[in-house]
Amino acid sequence: MVFGKKYMDEYLDKRGFKAVVNEVEHLAATPNLGDFFPFLGVIDLQGLTRRLKDLSKVFDEFLEKIIDEHVQSRDQKQSKDFVDTMLDIMQSGEAEFQFDRSHIKAILFEMLIAAIGTSPSAIEWILTELLRHPHVMKKLQKELEQVVGLEKMVKESDLENLNYLDMVVKEGLRLHAVAPVAPHKAMEDCVVNSFHIQIGSRIMITFMLFTGIQIFGLNLKSFFPRGCPAMQLAIVLVDLIVAQLRNMISAKHGPYWRNMRKLCTQHLFSNQKINSFQSMRRQQVELMIKSLKNETCDHRVVVDLSAKISSLNADLTCLMVFGKKYMDEDLDKRGFKALVKEVDELAATPNLEDFFPFLGVIDLQGLTHRLKDLSKVFDDFLEKIIDEHVQSGDQKQSKDFVNTMLDIMQSGEAEFQFGRSHIKAILFDMLVAAMGTSATAIEWILTELLRHPHVMKKLQKELEEVVGLERMVKESDLENLNYLDMVVKEGLRLHAVAPLVPHEAMEDCVVNSFHIQNGSRIMINYYAVQRDPNIWPEPEKFLPERFAGSSIDIRGHDFQLLPFGSGRRSCPAMQLAIVLVQLIVAQLVHCFDWELPNGMQPCELDVEEHFGLATSRANHLMAIPTYRLNINA
Repeated sequence: MVFGKKYMDEYLDKRGFKAVVNEVEHLAATPNLGDFFPFLGVIDLQGLTRRLKDLSKVFDEFLEKIIDEHVQSRDQKQSKDFVDTMLDIMQSGEAEFQFDRSHIKAILFEMLIAAIGTSPSAIEWILTELLRHPHVMKKLQKELEQVVGLEKMVKESDLENLNYLDMVVKEGLRLHAVAPVAPHKAMEDCVVNSFHIQIGSRIMITFMLFTGIQIFGLNLKSFFPRGCPAMQLAIVLVDLIVAQLRNMISAKHGPYWRNMRKLCTQHLFSNQKINSFQSMRRQQVELMIKSLKNETCDHRVVVDLSAKISSLNADLTCLMVFGKKYMDEDLDKRGFKALVKEVDELAATPNLEDFFPFLGVIDLQGLTHRLKDLSKVFDDFLEKIIDEHVQSGDQKQSKDFVNTMLDIMQSGEAEFQFGRSHIKAILFDMLVAAMGTSATAIEWILTELLRHPHVMKKLQKELEEVVGLERMVKESDLENLNYLDMVVKEGLRLHAVAPLVPHEAMEDCVVNSFHIQNGSRIMINYYAVQRDPNIWPEPEKFLPERFAGSSIDIRGHDFQLLPFGSGRRSCPAMQLAIVLVQLIVAQLVHCFDWELPNGMQPCELDVEEHFGLATSRANHLMAIPTYRLNINA
């Protein structure tokens, strides 16, 4: 059809026609580092550019030869193939642009690559399924006997009458997408299912996923990452940061992980231990309220709520974990929060080494170097903390987490050899997990309350009825604040603090016909689950009332809402986090009326996100508080 005659396998190249086409297809499907990291394009580490140039030369010479043959034999041929047709167009000038040999060669090349692999693959797969399902084969043969008969072969004119054949072909093409991933490019800025896609972005349409992916018993028709499509492939690098530690977050499932988890849940995050810090939590929250009241008592002041919440969260974390507050520079001259933020950003950065192990020794991105520096800083700081606790010994009345773990280490009650390295690993996990997540959740909930003043008023009304304006909120009030519970659930649903959570398959398994091998790392997209329109009506809207009369919980039992994960790998500090988020949101809403600065309307408040291990606000949340209680803070 294309050239007007058959060509021997070696006519294109000594490697063979099909072999060369297969090599082009293989190279085209190989992930190219230069596409994701443009600065690597000039290096050509994988040798793809060189190999493609060699193949390009082979095809160019072959297609030039084909065109020359057609030019020489044009008047001798009775029927015209594709090359003849394009030569006619070139000579007639009927194309609406300067159509020449280079365009003919480009079209011929695409025809070769597209046609030689796809149709045979489709036919192979359909025949494979027919051989696997003999009853379907028999049913198709019966139709062919009725329509065509056994006296002749099938003609093209018969095809329109073969309805069951049409069904078989459709099902074969559905089940085995010949081109499972198709690249597209955005011609303008657009929004697809709440994902902002910039002009020029390359996106891959995964046709194999159009049947949905069965995760947690839900049919997720939208299982896409946010931003760059390579983001879904990103592997969390916390294990690199703590190469010298034995932390729990990145530990593989097994006796060690089970013992570490058991130690945390029984000794550090038990209800008894959490309750022992209740008076400290109350004091610190009241100090923040008093500070806000003093700042705004004489005049209206714009307050950086993000900074206030972050500072309170850091103080609460340090007091529970270390027994005292630490100045921002105690960890490092860069600052406590800055270092934790750097860990978060590095851990969320796609690492070339995870996809191309041979690059590990080069460390092109400098990630390993930076992570080793951070690891040493944290290790030195945590050693200092432990030394201080050992020296203070029995002088402390209340025990923080470090004291508790030192007691366990000295008593030998752990079911494994529990030493300093394990204490440092748990402390590191706590710092990284706690410093950002609770504060981020509170920020997003307050953002939505400021964007929806009627919800803020409704919550304040509940607080007035349950608590009154003569005192602040106590932790014991929380169980009676039903609307607060709905507001927090909706905030955590709409803004998944940890949108992508890594899991590892412990054994070979099949999920909705996708085979997942033992040891495979997969990213669960909680952001997509919690905004799935098949589960949540109007998923992009902030509607706390959707939880009225609902039994949906946030503790990992309901798979459509998993802000703290589920099962063995769920957050061990879940209960503490829920108490902190509810208490701080309730206290800020109860003690103050809030408005946006500079006459900003609620709908104008931005919800731009900064992506990392935790998805925080891109810009600080600024607001003006007015004290509303009838008591002095």
